[in-house]
Amino acid sequence: VRILSPHYVRNNSYRYNVSRFIFDYKPIESLMIFTGISRGYKNAGYSTVVNQPSLAAFKPEINDTIEVGIKSKYFKDFLGINLTYFYTEATDFHVIRAISIAEAVNLNAEKVTIRGAEIESYMKPWKYLRLGFSAGYTEGRFNKFYDRVLDTNFDGKHVHFIPQYDVVSYLQYR
Repeated sequence: VRILSPHYVRNNSYRYNVSRFIFDYKPIESLMIFTGISRGYKNAGYSTVVNQPSLAAFKPEINDTIEVGIKSKYFKDFLGINLTYFYTEATDFHVIRAISIAEAVNLNAEKVTIRGAEIESYMKPWKYLRLGFSAGYTEGRFNKFYDRVLDTNFDGKHVHFIPQYDVVSYLQYR
């Protein structure tokens, strides 16, 4: 029984510019309209527990996101309402796939699109206390992804581990 895989060497190098630009406009003091664009990066790497050299290396994930929204506050910041919409295109999106009970491998989905919206409201009944509520909707789809482990094409399928709906309430004291 072989416990460790034979020795192998993998070598890669990547360089990317990560940036974010946000533009906002305040037509009145209590209302801000904003838009932003950003590029995100997740490191490439190697799956150290996989015994298959062909599956060990994975590429960096690059995310390009556009975001638009409004932030508003009323009655001297007693009440606030924020709305945001985002759209993300990811290249080489990281997907973790179990290949046995003891092994997992990181794969790259060639193209993924994620979009969603969120509404947040809050009230500050006291200077140090904030009560809030937010609800969001997110949709993630594999545009192009062939899973080499499962030998399955996931084009057009929902991206796992991205909840479609989320609801959060909070009480904050500062």
